[in-house]
Amino acid sequence: MVAGLPPMALGAITVGILLGTFLIDLFTAPGIATWAPYPIAVITALWWGGRRAVIPVTALAILLTILAKLFSRHDVVTFGLINRTVGVVLITLVGLLCLRLDRREEALERAVQHLGTEEELLRTVVSHSTHLMALATPSGDIVAVSGLMHAVSLGAARMQAFRGWSILEAAWACVVKGESVSGTNLTLPGDESRVWDWTLTPIPDSAGTVTQVLFEAQDVTRRVRDSAKRPSN
Repeated sequence: MVAGLPPMALGAITVGILLGTFLIDLFTAPGIATWAPYPIAVITALWWGGRRAVIPVTALAILLTILAKLFSRHDVVTFGLINRTVGVVLITLVGLLCLRLDRREEALERAVQHLGTEEELLRTVVSHSTHLMALATPSGDIVAVSGLMHAVSLGAARMQAFRGWSILEAAWACVVKGESVSGTNLTLPGDESRVWDWTLTPIPDSAGTVTQVLFEAQDVTRRVRDSAKRPSN
């Protein structure tokens, strides 16, 4: 839909341009490029029908240009032939250009659809991951969390930043400088019964400045408890 007009209205405009141009071309004296509106009809066809409309409209415009040459009583043979040849070439070029634009638009739509599918898959993976994941600013403010982060009450309602965690303070200073840091024996506010191995990963921009920090943690409570139960040698 272009400029608020439905495809049917644009199709009617295309037909009107084709027939009107043909009739004017039949009764116009030589020396005037009366075929000039035909490329407009081709472009209009691209708006409402894409490739499926461009091809037949281009072919019909070329045919009408030739028929006007054959049936016109005012056409001069040599000059008229040159005029019509220029018209056919221009109509063909406009049609090819519209086809190229239509293919690019289709490719762009497929790319956008593919990105949307990948984004949905990524959201599914993150929401069902058994790892804690959170994205934060360099100052420590949490901007996004995984499904498990919500499950352990680390969403915005319980915690909005990593600031104040003594175990992460030293590591955070290194991460914002561009270094990845890992650690063990992390307990979370409101869920002190579990123990986590954790990693802080800096995410830089194209200039190398850290703009985000990825926090990941894996529940190792069972491993720690089993290790504590084993008799020491």
